[in-house]
Amino acid sequence: MMRFFRPRKTFAAVKFMAVFLANTVAMLASYLVLLCNNVVAGRQFGEDALAAITLVTPFISLIAFFTTLISTGTEIMVSRSVGQEDWEKANHFFSQGILLSFIFGAGLSGVLWLISLLPGAFMGGASPAVSAYAAEYYGYVCLLPLPQILNGTLFCMLLCQGGEKRSLAGSFVQIVSNIALAILLSRSMGIAGISLAAVISSLLQLGISLPWFFKKECRFRFRPYMNMKDLFSVLQYSFSIASSQLFLSVLGFVTNAFLLHRFGSSAVAIFALVLNLLDLFISAFDGLGDGLSILVNVYQAENDQHGLRNSIEAALRTGFFEALLLSAGFFAAAPLVPSLFAIDDRTILVPCIFAVRIFSLAALPIAIMMTYSFYCLCLNHFVLSVSINLLYLLIMPTCAGILSGTLSGMTGQWIGFTAGFWLSAVPVWFLARHSAKGLSFPLLLDKNALRSQFSYDIPASEDALKTLLPVMEAELASTPLSSGTRENMMLMTEETCALIVEKNTGRKTKHKTFIEVTCFTDLPNKLIIRDSGLLKNAADPSDAPVSLLSYTASLLVHGMAGADMSYIPASGYNRYIFRYPEEKKG
Repeated sequence: MMRFFRPRKTFAAVKFMAVFLANTVAMLASYLVLLCNNVVAGRQFGEDALAAITLVTPFISLIAFFTTLISTGTEIMVSRSVGQEDWEKANHFFSQGILLSFIFGAGLSGVLWLISLLPGAFMGGASPAVSAYAAEYYGYVCLLPLPQILNGTLFCMLLCQGGEKRSLAGSFVQIVSNIALAILLSRSMGIAGISLAAVISSLLQLGISLPWFFKKECRFRFRPYMNMKDLFSVLQYSFSIASSQLFLSVLGFVTNAFLLHRFGSSAVAIFALVLNLLDLFISAFDGLGDGLSILVNVYQAENDQHGLRNSIEAALRTGFFEALLLSAGFFAAAPLVPSLFAIDDRTILVPCIFAVRIFSLAALPIAIMMTYSFYCLCLNHFVLSVSINLLYLLIMPTCAGILSGTLSGMTGQWIGFTAGFWLSAVPVWFLARHSAKGLSFPLLLDKNALRSQFSYDIPASEDALKTLLPVMEAELASTPLSSGTRENMMLMTEETCALIVEKNTGRKTKHKTFIEVTCFTDLPNKLIIRDSGLLKNAADPSDAPVSLLSYTASLLVHGMAGADMSYIPASGYNRYIFRYPEEKKG
């Protein structure tokens, strides 16, 4: 297990970090919108308004559940189709995702509106002031599902098309407009203005994203499409990730009900801080899963066990250090958090600080569980992935929190709630152990495939290439490959890497290029070379060589029989595949 935390520079690690950083910024937008609503409500209207928003938050989580249910699976299936260069299939999944967004968005709005007709349906036990604020805030939440769900789908499609800047611009507009409108509208409309601001900012984000899909260079075009088999493919991948939002919603409902019954509305105000911290952790760690998605789905399709291992190790290392930073930061800044939400009641000020400090210690298990759950999903361990989410997001923290709160009061509530996230590692360990029959534990890799593969990571330099070649030749000599296949693999590695080195010579250090070479010595024999450098397809004869070396290499690589080379536009890196139909010797 210590391997996970040993610093390593690999192609997978470099690409993971690039995607992780971009997606983390975007995912934090949704958290900042909810945080803005809580802060403005607390500062403008006091603790009762903050408690009211906490009562409505489970419905926001429900909207997030349906957003993820559609967008995540659609993104995975579109990315796989684009990686296979099947744009017709990719457009089918895109169109189906847009259609599902409209259907689920309109349907959920109707359901939330019907719930609003039931007096006190979600405010039982709350004080009259909190109930009044909650009903007022809830009014415009009914309009949020359609633009929010559609935004989630379009965001994922932008990433599949290389529209990262447009997606980030949309997130930035949503954050800024929501903060400005929440402050402005709350002065004239009360707490209802805060929820209306969320709706308007979501529509503005939609206005930023939509024009991209009408550009000529966009290969997605909406055509009404719905197929039950494709729908099932989307939902089976989405449900594991979306289930986390559903479990969070149930967690909020159950804990709010217990706190109101056991301690009263003041405990709900404290729980608002804990929920906001939990939402922040999930938003911050969501980028870990997105970074994995870009790599693991391709590696899984290729049966590249070394690539899977490098990807999850990079994600776990990143999550470990990110969690430590967040835990240390919030533990130290805990006294400042209540004032951010305008909690000035001295009777709950100390419990608020205690709750924030205790719960900040849950960052590490949340990061590890989120990452491992998404990894299991990409490896098609659907039941295990959902079980992990159920255990660490609902069963363990709810049971431990209620039990400890009943026995030890409010202080015990927060200790037990936090301990539940750590204790979830015990049943997850046993479940993963059971699922690893015939596979390596805990990474669930194919042992036989792993033994028949060789993988090398080097920086794009001539010295590194010279070091790689003799090592690779020695390892290939011990395999049952024919001499012709071994020589072909060595030749293609040398010439292709030479092209990559020359293409990226002179790049700044911060853009240092890494090359990954993987040899598959079991049938079907193949060689895969990928790099994180400037985008280039060596099979494209229009890309003129700039030296005699690159000219010779281009002739060899482009003209070699049995060479199938392709560039993956969805992932933003170069991939060259060489397949060898020869039988093994002996």
